[in-house]
Amino acid sequence: MQSPGLSIHAFLLLFNTMGFGLEQEYIDIIMEYHSLARSSMYPFAANMKALVYDTEAERLAQEWANMCQFHHPPWDDPVYGPYGQNLAYSSPRDVVDSLHIGLISWYEEKIYYRIEDDYCAKSPCTHYTAMIWANTSKIGCAYNRCDNLGGKNTHYWVCQYWPKGNYIGDKIYEVGRACSKCRPGQKCKNRQCV
Repeated sequence: MQSPGLSIHAFLLLFNTMGFGLEQEYIDIIMEYHSLARSSMYPFAANMKALVYDTEAERLAQEWANMCQFHHPPWDDPVYGPYGQNLAYSSPRDVVDSLHIGLISWYEEKIYYRIEDDYCAKSPCTHYTAMIWANTSKIGCAYNRCDNLGGKNTHYWVCQYWPKGNYIGDKIYEVGRACSKCRPGQKCKNRQCV
């Protein structure tokens, strides 16, 4: 008879190889990068919520990453519809490098966005706006190796944002004194409502 400790160990090993539960190192990088992006808005955001990491959003991101398909779900999808989504893939040797490449590529779309008229000039910038949409409060991300996307050692990243933003005609945030539109009882930390 197998000991219970060994069974639990085997379960955890299987659980991790199936792609569930993003490593804390990656979560920390994702959260730090998003917090920095959201706190560095200028003009300042009056209503920027701080993001919290969400395991349900991560679960959905992992399901999507496991498909190894580089496209978004339909806008009205019953499961993914309430979420915004960013996708990235690259093929550096290191997984952490691929994460940085994805986060930076999303953020660099900032150069195309004009807050004055809520307009993406020259190129789509919806990855950037998903990262910093002020009313988005939760994020969950996942990783998978998907060689079918870009050749050997292709790292695929998916982030789910809740609630989704990117609504045509809505600004990504309200311009004003940082945190001046936080809800009663909230505090201001790094120019974000917590």
